[in-house]
Amino acid sequence: MAREATVIVKTAIISLGLFGAFGQSALAKHAKTAEPATTQSVPLATDPAVNDPATAVEPTAMSDLGVVVLNDAIKLCQLVVDNRQAIVGALDDGGWNSDIDYDVGNAPFYKEISADLEYEGVGAAEIWGFLEDYPGYQMGYCSFEIPSPQVKIDLSMIDVLPDMVGELIVGDEKTNGAWRNDADNVGGANIFIHAFESADSFFYQISMIKNLNN
Repeated sequence: MAREATVIVKTAIISLGLFGAFGQSALAKHAKTAEPATTQSVPLATDPAVNDPATAVEPTAMSDLGVVVLNDAIKLCQLVVDNRQAIVGALDDGGWNSDIDYDVGNAPFYKEISADLEYEGVGAAEIWGFLEDYPGYQMGYCSFEIPSPQVKIDLSMIDVLPDMVGELIVGDEKTNGAWRNDADNVGGANIFIHAFESADSFFYQISMIKNLNN
């Protein structure tokens, strides 16, 4: 699991919002085979105060597995950090084995979510996130990782997300990127994205901090 120091800032969600978003208790394990989550209709955040990068990227063709995977990473992690109830249904409908832990760390101010799925023709994917709350702030973090992906995942799609600025470094064997949003345009929600792609790994992470006082 990707829990290392690449996290720009620890992130998460308020206790009340988390229980409202993620249901009554820990998610049941789901052990079914299914298509990637983008084959389902994934409800997205509707709060106008939050920038929603998930709306900006759509697969050009379902045969482009790299596009499908990156689209899933963006959409699902956005739902995690934005504290949306839709993440429960999105993971379930997509065939993910998922779990939410309400009794870990500094509960009730800290929660964890984890999920895994085998993408046919791509590899095994893992999602991990944590959710916290502080006085006046909501914070969320989510990572999406595939070790040794069998397809190339083009990170340049992240460059077209609205209200995001950043840098993409393309090398012969790997691509690295880092982005942030313009918080002035999204009601005080700060969004940070890191992404890495090579033959050995695909890694996407998003951190979000919401100022509830704005």
